[in-house]
Amino acid sequence: MLSTLALKYCHQILFDPKFLIRKVFKFKKLPIIVRMLIMQLMDPAERFALSLTSKRMKANVK
Repeated sequence: MLSTLALKYCHQILFDPKFLIRKVFKFKKLPIIVRMLIMQLMDPAERFALSLTSKRMKANVK
């Protein structure tokens, strides 16, 4: 479903040190309205990467 370019982009967001600020970004602590606005501004690859990081964080908490 996702193109290889989108997957490479997701990998870059998740693992490239330049993109570490996105991991540190406290997305869950923002108000829901602000979260929705940010989600609309993101492209699908970023949305996918964000969902992966949030799932990974939940797994680490357990």
